[in-house]
Amino acid sequence: MSGLRFRILGPTAACRDGVDLDLGSPKQRTLLVALLLEPGRVLPMRRLLELLWGDPPASATANTRTYAHGLRKVLGPVLHARDGGYVLDVPAADSDLGQFTAEVAAARLGRSAGDLAEAGRHYEKALGMWRGACGEDLPDDTPLSFQLASVTDRRAIVMEEYADLRLCRGPDPGLAEELHRMVAEHPTRESLWALLMRTLAATGDTAGALEAYHRAREVLAERLGVDPGAELVDLQRSILARESAVLAPPPAPSQPAVPHELPARPAVFVGRTEDVEALLLAAEKHDRRCPLVLAIDGPGGIGKSALAVELAHRLSEGSGEQADGEIYVDLQGGRSGLRTPTPDEVLLRLLRSLGESELGQQEVEGLSARWRSLTHARSLVVVLDNVLDAEQVRPLLPNGAACTVVITSRRRLVDLDLTARRTLPTLDADDALELLRALIDAGEGPLRQIAELCGGLPLALRMAAARLASRTDLTVEDLALRLGDDRLRLNELGYRDTGVRATFMSSFVALSGSDDPVDRDAATLFCLLGLLPVSVCAVEAAYALIDTGSDDACVGRLVELQLVTSDQGCLRLHDLLRLFARELAAELPPAETEAAIYRAAWFYAESARLAWQRVRPLIGRPLPPSPLKRATAVDPPSRADGLRWLADTSGSMRELLFALPTLPAVPAAVGVAMLRTLTSHDGIAGTFRDTVAVAGRVVEHARDRHDPMAELIARRLVAINLQRLRRYPEARACIEPAIELLPMVSDPVERITTLNTFGIFRTEWGDLDAAEESLRAGLDLAREYGDPPWTALLLHSLGMHQRVRGELAEAIELLREAFDLRLDLADEIGETYTRMQLGKALSAFGGLAEGLGHLDHALRAAERMNSAELAREIRIDRMEVLSKAGRVGEATGELRAALEICHRMDDEGLKAEVLREAERLRVPA
Repeated sequence: MSGLRFRILGPTAACRDGVDLDLGSPKQRTLLVALLLEPGRVLPMRRLLELLWGDPPASATANTRTYAHGLRKVLGPVLHARDGGYVLDVPAADSDLGQFTAEVAAARLGRSAGDLAEAGRHYEKALGMWRGACGEDLPDDTPLSFQLASVTDRRAIVMEEYADLRLCRGPDPGLAEELHRMVAEHPTRESLWALLMRTLAATGDTAGALEAYHRAREVLAERLGVDPGAELVDLQRSILARESAVLAPPPAPSQPAVPHELPARPAVFVGRTEDVEALLLAAEKHDRRCPLVLAIDGPGGIGKSALAVELAHRLSEGSGEQADGEIYVDLQGGRSGLRTPTPDEVLLRLLRSLGESELGQQEVEGLSARWRSLTHARSLVVVLDNVLDAEQVRPLLPNGAACTVVITSRRRLVDLDLTARRTLPTLDADDALELLRALIDAGEGPLRQIAELCGGLPLALRMAAARLASRTDLTVEDLALRLGDDRLRLNELGYRDTGVRATFMSSFVALSGSDDPVDRDAATLFCLLGLLPVSVCAVEAAYALIDTGSDDACVGRLVELQLVTSDQGCLRLHDLLRLFARELAAELPPAETEAAIYRAAWFYAESARLAWQRVRPLIGRPLPPSPLKRATAVDPPSRADGLRWLADTSGSMRELLFALPTLPAVPAAVGVAMLRTLTSHDGIAGTFRDTVAVAGRVVEHARDRHDPMAELIARRLVAINLQRLRRYPEARACIEPAIELLPMVSDPVERITTLNTFGIFRTEWGDLDAAEESLRAGLDLAREYGDPPWTALLLHSLGMHQRVRGELAEAIELLREAFDLRLDLADEIGETYTRMQLGKALSAFGGLAEGLGHLDHALRAAERMNSAELAREIRIDRMEVLSKAGRVGEATGELRAALEICHRMDDEGLKAEVLREAERLRVPA
């Protein structure tokens, strides 16, 4: 026994064996009270900092340790540093708050048993412990003050309970006077006004009872802007009618036993610390003018029920605030194959939990009113698990300001008046591994692999453990191997009639089995999203998949049921949901699914083309006619929007290109169009490696479709990316078959661009004569075709070739002509590329100042376009020009700037290329 006693129901105080202790500064006393509110529980440092400061200063952690050290010197070894926080290891009964809680529980138990005298004695003891507001000597500008105010509110609730008990016991001369004082202290508590009215009416003071009603109405209107509630209005009518049930003292009610219906806490509970702390903090800050309503939502299998049960236990223990018990009801709103109970059935269940038995046949409104009446003066935790929607749960909410409701639902209950809501994410890799470690005794390697394949979904992780437990012949390595097979994964993550597939099915059936055609379209869209081979789907691409007038509503239904997540115009499916959707899609007609995938692919290709048109309007090729009926491609309004759209969707388009050979309904021209835009965008984004990894699949697709023009274009585009990466043998192997395809292609633009590409490549390979022949043939064809952008392109390329060949005068003439054309066409990107070549040619021809001027202009344009890759190339060009001019110091500056760009791009390959060029030019680093 420590001999310590603590008092916080008023000014903070402590004593040892009757001798008062000096508790130090206000902040030090605040720390003590924070720990006393949860005795025996470790409070993490982060939580303590929030309670003591809200917005902690840099010194907060050090100061808190100082306060803890000061308290330890006064209190002794009961204060411990543990698990990154502090705990006060004392029994709850050593504080007046713990004694108050125990006396209130005993009072309620006595009342439940019908022993009103015994209950009254305990209520008197409980209320006698108060010496003022809880922690009234502490600073009132910290988050802890919310929690202290909540504790003080409990005094008012208990005072009200005691007054109600005294009214039940019979005439009590002093009760009316005390109630007058209580309503003066708490003028907006309607339940107190009702008690005062009943007390006055029972003593024959009808006029006083009616006057109390009028005062209550005035106060509520003035302070809250509301009229009296149904209880006060009905009571006034009864008093006016002089109903005997109101005028006579009410009989002592038969109180039910305190329910304790919560399921056991989860044996293994990991990864939800932040969620628990956020909801507990919301509970502490709640002003208790109304019930505390906490909602937890998320997709099936995310662990909502486990969190709700853990949270309910946490709310019920410690402070003892919910001494009237806990009620748990599973509303089956997320369970496949189970009937969802009606609101009246649930209300009957709730009322029976409070001891009501003679309920008869009543409508929902009557049962709900009775539930609200029974809960208005109680402190309950009510868990409503697996709620279908707000309409189902609204009549089930209790009325008592001291009640707490924890709701779980797959839907976000945005139309319900909530105190706080948490949407649960999947577990991160470390938490998923920790959960598996607690369930499976095995090495980290296979467990981490299983955790990854389960996508951090708690239900999947538990099902994996259950599978191992039920199959003793299966090793952890075997299970990891089986889960790695997409065809087996959902089978392995189920056990009998439960599992991941069954959980997902309940959400899907809510749509597919609906009478609403929008719901059924949403179910179809979900299946199609599973087939579309992209990790992130632009929401407009989803519209193209379904292509109905209700496309936005369909996406909304999927998001509402959390079958997909939506973030900044992008839709994502969890990997397991994608497998499930793909299974369901197998039941759809193949012609329907193929047409949908084609619509989405066309959407991406056309939107990308329009986006690039905003960047470089003059270079573009049309697509096949649109297959869309109602959906439309995205047409970004500006150059910046176009670049942003391309950056956001490039990953999805590359995934589509990789899957092209498996998408028979997508024409080769659509894949080629996507690859064309990606290759152009790579030139300023520097993402060649990402595209070249999938571009060969476009060649394969075009060849399989026997489309020579598509194959020619695809080969040319793949070769461009390989050439950019200095993979010359592969580029040559790819482009040379394209030259053989050229006679089979009549489209002049494709012939021009192929000759241009081949000429550039041969220049870089050193085959200068063949290069010049190809480029001059392309230029002749471009002039004949008569379209200035293509003429400018060939003039530029031929000028570059002549510069490499040493024919500087002709090179400058050709490049000036190309530059003038591109200037007239407002082709900023083309103009920048030509400035680069012109700058190098002029510098080599003796016009160093003019040459550097062009390179300066080009660099500013690259920076304006936010093109790191283009800026890197220009820095290398400037390094070459300056080093050849003998300005080595400036060349070194350009080298360092180029290396800094490579560092920002996080590309070691480009860095090595820059260093090789510097070594060739003998520029010191």
